[in-house]
Amino acid sequence: MAALTGPVRAQAPATTGAAWAPDRPVRVIVPGAPGSGADIYTRAVAQRMVEITGATIVVENQAGGGGIAGILAAARAKPDGTTLLAAISGILLGPLIDRSQPYNVFTDFVPVSQFHRTAIVLLVTDATPARNLAEFTELVRASPGRFNMGNFGYGSSSHLVSEMLAKRAGGLQWQAVPFQSSPPLIRDMLAGHICCGMSDIGSAREMVLNGRLRPLAVSGSSRSPTLPDVPTFGEQGVSGLEAAIWQGMFAPAGTPDNIVAYWGRTVAEAIRRPEIAKLFGELGAEPVGNTPAEFTAFLRAERDRWGAIVEETGIRIQ
Repeated sequence: MAALTGPVRAQAPATTGAAWAPDRPVRVIVPGAPGSGADIYTRAVAQRMVEITGATIVVENQAGGGGIAGILAAARAKPDGTTLLAAISGILLGPLIDRSQPYNVFTDFVPVSQFHRTAIVLLVTDATPARNLAEFTELVRASPGRFNMGNFGYGSSSHLVSEMLAKRAGGLQWQAVPFQSSPPLIRDMLAGHICCGMSDIGSAREMVLNGRLRPLAVSGSSRSPTLPDVPTFGEQGVSGLEAAIWQGMFAPAGTPDNIVAYWGRTVAEAIRRPEIAKLFGELGAEPVGNTPAEFTAFLRAERDRWGAIVEETGIRIQ
């Protein structure tokens, strides 16, 4: 499914049966570029939200400042249910890495519902003689500092997972090579410029399925449905790499409970649509669609998980 390039709109009576329903256009801010993975997921969910509620919904991309502009615009919006934020896991991770970040997920926003989760996959090129995690770690151990380990950004989840792997696998040494996102990392691996990297599954899926890149392990507490034959790091003896990437919907702090509940039900219903499950699966993600309370509990657990990883790896911007 291609990303929708314009506003998602419809006009019809609200049908969720909630006491509150939007009587004005609703904007969903995506702190990322048009056509990005986050944008594609959001537009697909927003289209189903339109179908469910009959509301006019406009998806608005604000990628400035690495997404900070969009996050702050949503945080400062009137908490009346007409502005929502569709953010990826970096919204939680950013302030843990950089204490100067001008927002706090838990005080500036109210969690609405989680869209999905997707694992991080360790990839190697076909020229790399490793068929599993144990063989890969032995190769790295035999040549300290020689391997370049790609990630999709300094301080990103992929960077943290790779450094966590280095520590938990007995002090491996490699050169971390940050890219702006997974696609350029994948391209450099295919061109032979870099032999290994940590990518989101969605970006790597096609290259893995056609045999051009070899997956050795996935993050998470269980195997990814997208790559069911690839064992987790934990299954291969390396603990502490259960983290995953996710995206979810937020409302500005102060949004009334009944409005948060309305959007929570709407997003969860949208996520349950079969076509959404199909699309998410094709992009390497597992649909979630939880309640505001469940999403809040998840975020608190994620804060503790990633906070511990940041402390163990020592990766910070300031």
